[in-house]
Amino acid sequence: MKHSILLFFFGFLFLVGVNLLWAGGAWAQAEPEAAVNQSSSASPQQIKVFAGLFDYAYSEPGVMSIEGTLFNMGVEYRRLATATNGNLWWGLNGALAVGQPTYDGAVVNLATNVRTPVKEKSTDLILDTEALLGLTFWPDNIVGFELSVGLGAWYLYNKIGGGGSYTRQTTYWTLPVGGKIILFNRRSVRAILSGQYNLLLRGRVQSRLSEASSSLQDSDNTQSEGYGTKLSAKLEWARPKGAIYFELHARTWDLERSDGAPQGNLVFYEPKNDTRTLGANVGWVF
Repeated sequence: MKHSILLFFFGFLFLVGVNLLWAGGAWAQAEPEAAVNQSSSASPQQIKVFAGLFDYAYSEPGVMSIEGTLFNMGVEYRRLATATNGNLWWGLNGALAVGQPTYDGAVVNLATNVRTPVKEKSTDLILDTEALLGLTFWPDNIVGFELSVGLGAWYLYNKIGGGGSYTRQTTYWTLPVGGKIILFNRRSVRAILSGQYNLLLRGRVQSRLSEASSSLQDSDNTQSEGYGTKLSAKLEWARPKGAIYFELHARTWDLERSDGAPQGNLVFYEPKNDTRTLGANVGWVF
């Protein structure tokens, strides 16, 4: 994670530095029309595909952690809401991440309450989707701005290796509210800074405890308090058809303890937990 933080910091400085260097020529003279970035809001629809990797860190403080690298790929579709209004748009985004991070925790004997330390590989899969409705302000100016709101769904499949482990599936339904600053420092190159707040509407955690012990039943817990954030810095280069871009991104989740699921004299719940990701993507715009 420390190496990724350095990557993010120096990568961001690189994006800003390159963009400022190229900005000098843009302020001094106008570019020819052929160099206009065709990935801007002038196009009625836009498709982006991307691939990359990120550091993933999930933590239940005082209980366990899961950390490692996940590989991801995704697609984003965006279209103007009407042919006559170039500022209102809607979009559908989806991303898939997979990897085998390391679980660092313990197996608890419920009869004696003795904890046995465990460090095993974990198979993780994340599906991140959202539907957005947005509004673009000043799309043809040197500096543009966007606001968006929508509905999101974040799904995690997690299976820890070794004895005493079980499969867990987590789903967050969220209300994403975001903003974006678009810097057209040069018509063929632009920098995009974006942020998003994700309010948790409802969370569900399904734990197949019966896989760990035949004396247990599977648990189904509800999460009702929490939030997430997303930040990214992107540098985009116009091509004869579309554009290519490099993106640095970070994401967080902070969830409170779930409700309890009683089984006999025991009550199972999902502890307070947080998630942190930090990574980079390369993408193409069509």
